Amino acid sequence: MNEVEAVKTAEQRQQVKAHLLDYGQVYLDIWKLGISSFLRISDVLALTMADVRQIDPESPALKVTEGKTNKNRAIACSQWLVLVSV
Repeated sequence: MNEVEAVKTAEQRQQVKAHLLDYGQVYLDIWKLGISSFLRISDVLALTMADVRQIDPESPALKVTEGKTNKNRAIACSQWLVLVSV
C-alpha cells in the first residue's frame, strides 16, 4: 500500500486541484467538499447525489451520519455546493 502524506502548503493544494481537474470536475468537487466540511474521507465517499440533492437552498446544510462516531451532523454548505445540488 502506498504511503500518503497530508497536503500542507498552498502550492501543494494547487497541484492537487490541477491533478484532480485532469480527471474531471466531479473529482475536484469531491475534494472541495471534503476540505470545506472537515469530514473523514470515508464519510465523504459514502455520500450520494441523493444526499446532496436534499440540501435546502434557503438554509443550506448537508445532513450526514458520521461513520466512525455514528453521530448525526448538519454541515453548513457554501454556495458552490448548493449550485452543484441543483
